Amino acid sequence: MVDLALTAEQQEMRDLARDFARREIRPVAAEYDRSGEIPWPVLEKANAIGLLSWGLPEAYGGGGVPGGLVGVANFVVMEELAWGCAGIATAIGSSVYAAGPILAFGTEEQRRRFIPRFCDPDAVRLGALCVTEPQGGSDVGAMRTTFRRDGDEYVLDGTKCFITNGGIADLHIVFAVDRPGAGWGAWLRSSSSATTPA
Repeated sequence: MVDLALTAEQQEMRDLARDFARREIRPVAAEYDRSGEIPWPVLEKANAIGLLSWGLPEAYGGGGVPGGLVGVANFVVMEELAWGCAGIATAIGSSVYAAGPILAFGTEEQRRRFIPRFCDPDAVRLGALCVTEPQGGSDVGAMRTTFRRDGDEYVLDGTKCFITNGGIADLHIVFAVDRPGAGWGAWLRSSSSATTPA
């Protein structure tokens, strides 16, 4: 039998997210929907209490909640925030998702260089995970954006669309392949060989 009861820590995170959604998101959600503006004041308040970085490892300044962005706590927190407003919840969670590829594929030097950017309680720094393309959606196996090495730098060539925080993020994580159309296996090989964010 599977025990679906939340741990005390998960309940605490749920309650924090629920209270934040009730007090800070729901009262302003309709106005931000109408205006289409970035909810900077809400993001600043969320950041001040650790909601922008709670799922990142403590070693880099995050909250260190077990499971991080793939754990039960993540789903519980995002559900509560989305009750306030799905769009604002996405903005709050997007930096943790953008940090995911650095944590999974980056070097330790890259993790120490980039992850703490998302963990400063005094400054909202957003990340953007640039995967989606016009012709293939978010299917990384069909990705056409390419990278190639040019000396000490990488040159990207392609088009991305529907990128949360695109254009306003402090750090853009761009998915690209060295051989378009080679499928998932090529993407996994490419991702481990080109983990050099600028």
